[in-house]
Amino acid sequence: MRETTLKAELVVDSHAQGRRFGLRSTGAVERRLLFRAPGTHVELRIAPARSGAPSGWVHGMVVEPGRAAPAGERIRVRWSAVGQKTTEVEACETGEFALPCDPSGSFLLELFPPGRDPVAVHVDAQAT
Repeated sequence: MRETTLKAELVVDSHAQGRRFGLRSTGAVERRLLFRAPGTHVELRIAPARSGAPSGWVHGMVVEPGRAAPAGERIRVRWSAVGQKTTEVEACETGEFALPCDPSGSFLLELFPPGRDPVAVHVDAQAT
């Protein structure tokens, strides 16, 4: 059986909403994003870069409404960006994860839920 990668759709971007309400800069506040794919919701929080820090972090949570994860199996999350080392972690039982990232750049998160099709989440760089 061949896997089909599902593409997550952006539902909410807190920085885009801030600009719509007249904020000139959203770079100093945490960016929150909500993505949706069939059977999966992904919430991301991206903190702004801190002075002197080598990288920022993306914190996320994967929710599969109406579906319990098989006992002992967790979702794998892979982060990648052009010109940077790919990083992979396993989400905890509640679907939460954290990965280092450059908060000013675009990146791809690939989610691998056990027994389900992978989900691709494309996060575009956000001008501040």
